[in-house]
Amino acid sequence: MVLGKKGAELSLNFIIIAAIGLVVLVIALVFFTGGAERLLGGIPETIQVSQQQLNLWRNQCQAFCSLDDKSNYCNAFYWVDRDKDKKYSSEDEIYRCSSTSNRPGKGTKELDLGVNCVTITKCT
Repeated sequence: MVLGKKGAELSLNFIIIAAIGLVVLVIALVFFTGGAERLLGGIPETIQVSQQQLNLWRNQCQAFCSLDDKSNYCNAFYWVDRDKDKKYSSEDEIYRCSSTSNRPGKGTKELDLGVNCVTITKCT
């Protein structure tokens, strides 16, 4: 320490500790505000189809059947884009009114909603 100075100097240790503290603070802010997910890509979300959603789709299929609306009954499908790529792929699921419905998505996992219509026996 040099005599004659008025105490306006900072030690090198204090400057280094302050810089490290600032870096840690910025990293903590990014982590807690969700910025780390955007930076690192995050964990892909798992899309779950609720029972309520399945019931809604079944009700729509039953409505098509009760109205004898063969076109909508046979062609209705409900696509769940599991991998969020906005393209049909093997990761995705297609829900159809019944096993007799037309097949919209190639390469997808196809599931039957189990709405069998007596008045519509075959889809072409």
